[in-house]
This record gives sequence, C-alpha cells and structure tokens, in this order.
Amino acid sequence: MQPQEEKPDPRVLRTRQLILDAFRSLIQTKDLKDITVGDITERATINRATFYAHYADKYELMDATLTTMFWEGIQGKLQCHAEFSRSSLASIVVTVCEFHRDLSTHCLKNYEATGPLLEKKVKALLQEVLFQLMRQRDARRPAGFDEATACAVSTMLAWSIYGLAYAWNADGRRVPPAELAETSLTALAHVVAGIVMAEHPAV
Repeated sequence: MQPQEEKPDPRVLRTRQLILDAFRSLIQTKDLKDITVGDITERATINRATFYAHYADKYELMDATLTTMFWEGIQGKLQCHAEFSRSSLASIVVTVCEFHRDLSTHCLKNYEATGPLLEKKVKALLQEVLFQLMRQRDARRPAGFDEATACAVSTMLAWSIYGLAYAWNADGRRVPPAELAETSLTALAHVVAGIVMAEHPAV
C-alpha cells in the first residue's frame, strides 16, 4: 500500500505566496541587482529567517517566480487532460508570447538582464510540457516513436517555440499571438507534409 502524500501546510503556502508577490512587485520597479533580501522581507512583512526557510537567495526566488508565471499561463490555456495536438501547440505558442510580452512590459530591465536565465528556464519548462502532452497519446504513437524520440521532438519544438515568441516580442508584436500561432503552425504543417511526400512519393 502506497503511503499517503502529506498535504502542504497552508501556512507555508501563504508565506511562499507573500514572498512571491512581494518579489514580483519589486522587480517591476527595481533592477534585480539592486533588490535585497531586506527589501523582499519588508514588502512581504516577514523576517529574514522566514525568507531563508523558503529560498536560498533572491536568485532562487527569481527562478521560482519565472516558473510560477509560466505555469500560471499554461494552466490558463490548456485543459487538465490536454494532449498533443494542433490546438494545444497553438495554446502553448500564445502562452509563451504573452509570457515574453508581460515580462518585458512590466519588468523591462530585469527581462533584459535575466535573458540567459529566462531562456534556459522557459525552454526546460516547455520541453517538459510538450513531452507530457506526447505521453498522453501513448496509445496512438506510430511505431518507433518511443520516449527517447518524444524527448528529442519535444526539445526541438520547445526551442522553436521559444525562439518564435522571443522574435515576435523583439520585433514589436506586429500580429496578435493567436494569429502568429495559426500562421506558424500552418507553415510547419506544410513543411512537414512536403518532407513526407518527398520521402514517400505517390506511385
């Protein structure tokens, strides 16, 4: 019999949320390098010992903040039982576009300063989401499409989606995210269909 998982202590969750909210408020007005643990604890109305019980430093908190912001976006777009499909891919593209837009709009200095951390974190989270969506389709996987292949494909898509959203944001967001997702996925489908036809020409 499996042991029951302990439910998180509501007080711990509340304290962590206070810290995250305080930090998200601070990074909208101050550079990350200028934010101190004292600033965070004062804004969150907690003491330093409580902060260090949850996070090693402000950089670990930044990592947690990016993760939380990303998952909030994903959970708002994907159904809990979503699987790998054109619709779910479109929702992910829109989510990453909005993530870049919101972060660069409200935290411009930190968006630029944390570029490498942001890219690494979001690519990893994207790869995880895409891989799990592919696993939902286990029963309909084509022959030879094992977990290693799913991992490789999800990594390729994660990097592509991140780059697409980053370029869209840097280029002035000329089209709505949903339109970008639709045109990009249509183009991708045509390219893939062309590759398949070239490898398996009709007799």
